[in-house]
Amino acid sequence: MLSFFMLVLCVLSSLAVAQHYIDPVVGFFPQESPIPLKQQNNITIAFMLPYQTFWNIPNATDHNPDATWYMQMDAAAELAVIRINSDPEILPKTTVNILRVNNWDHSIGSDMGLGGMAVVAMETVFDSHNVLGVYAKTVDSISLVAAGIFSQLQMPMCGGDQNLPTLSDKQNYPYFYRVTFSAKWGSPFNLLLKQWNVKRVAMVYDGTDKESIGGCLDIRNALFSSNVIVLDYRYYMHESDFDAILEEFKAVDARYIILCAQSWSNSYNLLERANQTGLVSPNHVWLATNPPIPEDYDGSPEDPRLEILSGIVIPLPDFSPTTEPNYIALEQFWKTQYEKNEYKYQVPGWNWANTGGFDCVSTMLHGFHQILLKQNSSSGTLGGGKLQSLLRHDAFSSTGYRGIALNPMRLDSNGDALASTAIITISSVYWISQQVPFAYIGEEGDYIPYKALPMFYGGGSVPPDDGPPSSHAAIIIIDLKTPQGQAIIVLAMVGYAVCLLSTVFVFKCRKNAAVKPLNVGHMTVSLLGSIAMITSMIFYLERATSFRCYSRSWTLYIGFNLMVIPLICKNWFMWKIFSAKSAIKRILKRITLQLHAFTAGILLIQAGVLTAWSIKGDYRPKQYYVNGIFVIECTINQRSQLFNKVILALNLTIVLFLFVVAILSKNVTPKYNESSPLITLGLICVITITLSVNFPVTEIMPLQKCICIWMTAIAPPFLFVLPKAMEYFGERSLLSPLIMSSRSGITSKSLQALKKRETGGSSSSGYALPNNGEPSKIAKKVPTSSFCTAINARASYKIYRPLFNGILNTESEWKAIQTVVICRFHQRRWLLLRPNLQVECFVLMETSKLQVKNSGNQVFFIASGVEGLQGYSIQFEFETDQLANSFKTNLSDILYT
Repeated sequence: MLSFFMLVLCVLSSLAVAQHYIDPVVGFFPQESPIPLKQQNNITIAFMLPYQTFWNIPNATDHNPDATWYMQMDAAAELAVIRINSDPEILPKTTVNILRVNNWDHSIGSDMGLGGMAVVAMETVFDSHNVLGVYAKTVDSISLVAAGIFSQLQMPMCGGDQNLPTLSDKQNYPYFYRVTFSAKWGSPFNLLLKQWNVKRVAMVYDGTDKESIGGCLDIRNALFSSNVIVLDYRYYMHESDFDAILEEFKAVDARYIILCAQSWSNSYNLLERANQTGLVSPNHVWLATNPPIPEDYDGSPEDPRLEILSGIVIPLPDFSPTTEPNYIALEQFWKTQYEKNEYKYQVPGWNWANTGGFDCVSTMLHGFHQILLKQNSSSGTLGGGKLQSLLRHDAFSSTGYRGIALNPMRLDSNGDALASTAIITISSVYWISQQVPFAYIGEEGDYIPYKALPMFYGGGSVPPDDGPPSSHAAIIIIDLKTPQGQAIIVLAMVGYAVCLLSTVFVFKCRKNAAVKPLNVGHMTVSLLGSIAMITSMIFYLERATSFRCYSRSWTLYIGFNLMVIPLICKNWFMWKIFSAKSAIKRILKRITLQLHAFTAGILLIQAGVLTAWSIKGDYRPKQYYVNGIFVIECTINQRSQLFNKVILALNLTIVLFLFVVAILSKNVTPKYNESSPLITLGLICVITITLSVNFPVTEIMPLQKCICIWMTAIAPPFLFVLPKAMEYFGERSLLSPLIMSSRSGITSKSLQALKKRETGGSSSSGYALPNNGEPSKIAKKVPTSSFCTAINARASYKIYRPLFNGILNTESEWKAIQTVVICRFHQRRWLLLRPNLQVECFVLMETSKLQVKNSGNQVFFIASGVEGLQGYSIQFEFETDQLANSFKTNLSDILYT
């Protein structure tokens, strides 16, 4: 397992190097001891802090206000080392040295990232100075990464201010401990609400803070175990989320509201908005994991904004009072150092930052001392790795160290500071240190009332009623049991059927002259895109989740690109070919490369934006209170708006390309001209996109969006495939009686003429086949309609037959026809004309030279005969020049391809 984890570390470290995060070690700092006996052995502990923020930077706090906290952490940790090196009782034969390691690279972001943390961990563990333990300041999920890495490498890590509840999981983080509390307030809140007989609560948490997320999750799990109804469970990312959340709280008549958030954050703005909506009153009780004070609060007790904080219930770890003698002695020790170097120590007394650093390092060194006493070992043996398995969190649970936060410092079974929980209500005097608890939650989890009473908003001390249980609003979820869900499924099934049938038709009939202009490759990809768009409709069913939200977007937008881009490329290709002024072979390769580059570029941009959105953005389900019910819908927060706008702009640009290509290709030959369908598809896209982005959040909004998606997805089958299918099956219905009548109309005399033509005889080039006589064997071999192509003519025609010496017979009568058919037989073409019931067949000789002439509304079809004899000539006459030109073009396409 360790070797596998080391492989992972190597991969992560390579990622960090790619991010230019190199050599995090600031330096090794050997320490001195005034006690000669301590100079026998040395051990090293590492300080992992954001040294890049303040180390060797004059007036660092002027550049970064947070630098003051990090400077205090470093100074406190170093002071703990100095104190131990001066204590003959603790580690009596050992001097402690310091390795400083920078764990934040601000050129990348607010933390070092996963890859950077891997580099820091490896540099720390495998440093030549044999580091034995780590004191680290890490943030959010990087705390989990650091604790996990050091636990795998069996190196103890202490946190002075990390409160993430997940770090209490000793199965995953056995070598991590902390001298502060875990933000696991589930048990205290559960016991408190049970004392007040509260069975209905609403919860809201800061979705940008992982500690708050974990804290609320722990509380909700505890409440579920006690059958407390959580009326509404919401999170916010920005202030724009507040109104919808508070409106829902009012809708469910929430009287007890639990807020999980940090102090000096948006939590105060939420409370201020709640006050405006009537949710801060004597009938409402707010319980918060941290006091929701304004972000710019300077600590003044006279700030009038703090009035709405009155009555908020806060849990606090019951740390040592500031009047305790040990606390006073340690604070005087710090103050003495501060007076010598005010810039280094920053403040004259203890606070959360320097307390954590001092207690962490002191607890760790006292723990090393206890292990050495039990093992009767030297520090060298401990540092050599033989006793690493003993350095788990429980080795530091009771070291005898008399700490600042706790005296003595003790840890529970989860490696967290073991202290009772004090429950207070904030009064007009803000500072928590001046608040008197009204109850305690003991170390064993028992509720202990105190002599004070809770003081709720408005001055009351009796918990208000939690409200009637009947006010719980319903949550609408679209599934197969709802009419909307059933309609979505029906639309999806119809869409799948249309697209799949169209795909089968295009592929099976790809060689047919009517279907061939569709281009089987382009059309198949376009239909697959339609199928992907229809698939996005499925993700509107069931309860919305982050996975379903992103799945909608991926299948919809990628499918839209696959549907439209092939149509754009095919028609742009035809326009370039038909408008080419040079030989086609010269430009064909260039056009193909341009199309490939265009397609790849658009798809890569779309996929890149979607990937960035999925990683950096926030597209999550959100509850909306609409007409007395809750509707859960995917919502894009402010951070994701940029991605959404880029995707929308990209898709609208693709639609614009549709219109541009449609205009450019309007003069392409009718057989390949798709200008009108492209314009229609573009209009459908514009209309459906406009409607989709403007639908209000209602119970039927998912169905409305699915209808828009469905209309767009099935447009290509109906606009492009359906006309070709109608033309194809129209040919079959026209050719079937034509072929049957031609089979029954071939006589033995005509058969002899056909045989002469097959053997190169000197018969004339065309014959009228009478409608009588016995059918011949050759006639029975007339190909089926799949080898024939019909051309709509609706014209009159006259046939000029050869007599002798090149003289044509002009006595033929004008006949009316609707269709001209070209068939293949024995790799030769036949021209079939069917006026009334008689079929006239003409074999097109290989030696014939076909020529099409246009004179007004007349088209002449001339076939030269063999051996110097002039062949037959057919004159077609149409009502208009336009019909004549169209017939000429279609006939030319068939004859010369």
